[in-house]
Formats: sequence, C-alpha cells, structure tokens
Amino acid sequence: MALLRDALSAVSTTGERWYELELHRLTGELTLLSNDQSEEVRVKEAEACFLKALDIGRHQEVKSWELRAAMSLARLWQEQGKKTEARDLPSLSKYF
Repeated sequence: MALLRDALSAVSTTGERWYELELHRLTGELTLLSNDQSEEVRVKEAEACFLKALDIGRHQEVKSWELRAAMSLARLWQEQGKKTEARDLPSLSKYF
C-alpha cells in the first residue's frame, strides 16, 4: 500500500498519468484484502477506488484498462448482492 500511495503521489507531482487508473484499481483490491479497518470501511474505500479508476478510464478512453476496473467493481458488487448493478455497469454491459 505504501508503494501505491507513493506512486499516486508521483502521479500528482509529475502529471504523468499513464498508470493512474491501474494504481487506483490496485489500491481498491489491496484495501479489500487488508485487515486494518472494518469490512464496511474497506468496502467503501475499495468501491471509491474502483469508481475513480472507471472515471479515469472513461476520460482517458483506455477501454482495456477501464474494463479491468469495471470487473473489479462488478466482483465487489456481486459479493455484496448487487448483481443487477454489477451486470448493468456501462463498461461491462457491451461485452455481455
């Protein structure tokens, strides 16, 4: 997590945004795996990371990276019982 925070800080400092989307997605994935906070807090933080990654993907128009973020978010929502929301994600619906 420290490396991801450093990388995101570098993105802000340098303006180089090549992997920004993936950094947010990975932060979300690692947040879900950590035991530092309650499950509710981890899920909310991870969801925010995935949504940020999706937003970046749409803005940068990088469909393959956007799809990775959408899949991470859809998995999270499916685990929460939000199957309809997961299935209806705009980034995913065109593939299924």
